[in-house]
Amino acid sequence: MDHAHAAGPGSPGPPVPYVPSGPEHAFRVVDVGGDAYDCVGTMRTGPWILGADGTPSHAALGVLLDVVLGGTAVAHRPERHWGVTIDLYATFCAALPGDGGVLTARATTGHRDASAAVATGTVEGAGGQTLAVATQRVRFVPGDPLPPVPAPARDGPDDGDLLTMLGARGVIGVDGEAEVVLEAVPGLANPGGTMHGGIQFALAVEAVAAAVAPLRVASLHMTYVRPGPVDGAVHVRTATSYRGRTAAVVGAQVLRADGKPCAIGTATCTAV
Repeated sequence: MDHAHAAGPGSPGPPVPYVPSGPEHAFRVVDVGGDAYDCVGTMRTGPWILGADGTPSHAALGVLLDVVLGGTAVAHRPERHWGVTIDLYATFCAALPGDGGVLTARATTGHRDASAAVATGTVEGAGGQTLAVATQRVRFVPGDPLPPVPAPARDGPDDGDLLTMLGARGVIGVDGEAEVVLEAVPGLANPGGTMHGGIQFALAVEAVAAAVAPLRVASLHMTYVRPGPVDGAVHVRTATSYRGRTAAVVGAQVLRADGKPCAIGTATCTAV
């Protein structure tokens, strides 16, 4: 049975069970709260959101989207259950400001049943401009969230770009394909103890951006197929299925050390 908006317009839903962890700290996500039909979270920008090309990257929205949309969905979990992200799809509508201002994400539950929930949401800039529109599906699994793990220590609060902040490096391969390599650490885990889906989303955006430059990533659909590791090397590799003068379609896989994918994405890219 579809229970979407069963609480009725203006009625509060279950409260958002926000459990901050290392990725939220690293990505400057704060003030996440609300209920299943109106969850709000904010993120402060700065030099850390710069991509490898030196401009603000939509990769920086990965954790904010995963946390705020996931919060609305997980609010509907059965007792002694938590939620895991199955799909996260985002369309990027405008360039991100990198001036230290605050971005706001807002989400609501569009559908829920006994096993899963779907949330939709937006990210807006300080002036109210829509920067991204997103949808997320969460599946409920038995268990409780783990205690949060602090974010990994870096050289400074705003040193370097986004990949530097995460301790990752980008590699351009042959024929325009790209690879990003990350040495995963426990501080990149979600409350379930596996690599945060927003981190994987961010790595995929950066890998695709490197593969198709000067085209820009316009949307990304990530499907999470296995738990992401929080120790050892993680490789994000791209494969371009179409490249034209003004558009491209690029696949990205987040691979564990044994070569098995933990997330698979498809990105649409367009001219600036």
